[in-house]
Amino acid sequence: MNSIFEKYAAKKIDYINTQILISWSGAAESSFKSNYNKNYVKVLERGSSHIEFQKKILEEEYKKFSIKREVINKEVIEKELREYELADYIMVPSLFAKKTFLEFGVKEEKIICIPYGVDLKEFNKNQKIHNNFIILNVGQISLRKGSYYLLKAFMDLNLKDCELHFVGNIDFDMKNIIGQFKKNKNIKFFNHVPQNKLKNFYNNSDIFVIPSIEEGMAVVQLQAMACGLPVISTTNSGGSDIIDENENGYVIKIRDIEQLKKKISYLYYNRQVLKRFSENSFIKANKFLSWDNYGDKISSLYSKIIRDINS
Repeated sequence: MNSIFEKYAAKKIDYINTQILISWSGAAESSFKSNYNKNYVKVLERGSSHIEFQKKILEEEYKKFSIKREVINKEVIEKELREYELADYIMVPSLFAKKTFLEFGVKEEKIICIPYGVDLKEFNKNQKIHNNFIILNVGQISLRKGSYYLLKAFMDLNLKDCELHFVGNIDFDMKNIIGQFKKNKNIKFFNHVPQNKLKNFYNNSDIFVIPSIEEGMAVVQLQAMACGLPVISTTNSGGSDIIDENENGYVIKIRDIEQLKKKISYLYYNRQVLKRFSENSFIKANKFLSWDNYGDKISSLYSKIIRDINS
């Protein structure tokens, strides 16, 4: 399906009158190969880390859990690598993602880093009405998302009147892994919900935890902050670009269950700090993390590219 869309889109582009051509990775090669206009600038949007880094770290994770299968198809990797070469610029949403491209030999001047934003009309803070302390995670429950580490940390802590809520579909490779945790009545799994209902989950939680081992920028972090939730994130999920350490959340190393337990426990036992973090998250999101803010940065960037083309 992706290939069909790519070829269809490539035929519909007015290359002669195009100055900047933007395409998502995995669907860019056909249009980027066009020779109708050699002066247009090709910008590749890559929402995750460098694909070879992604493959490497996912293979580590699958090996850790004794799962044997190909994590990323070889042809997909080769296609993305060709797109990296064809692109004039590669747009990534976090410094973590940028670092992975540098590690695999992409020149720094080719990489543009602009973090994503959040729809502040859709995600905002309401009065919390629950009694228990609720830890929330939104997104697919999978090895890539580091779901196991959050489950294990929660079980080890065994905090009184505390619940862990997952909102999202369970990946096939996680079904056996999470079996041991499903007996815990304080761990609740909710299926994927429409985005316009996600706000209800954020506003009925106390902290948001995203323990991913690899992501370019998990937008659920931005949504959580817009709803006034402190965020505990990992170095590999883009959290460092939006979280102010010890002000509205924490950024920890991947797979670090002990640090995860320590940060959750601290906010659980220090409710005044939790309240301050919550207020700071809300303020940060509303001042700096909107899609309008993102749009201003992108507009400024593309305007500069066009000026450079025409100069």
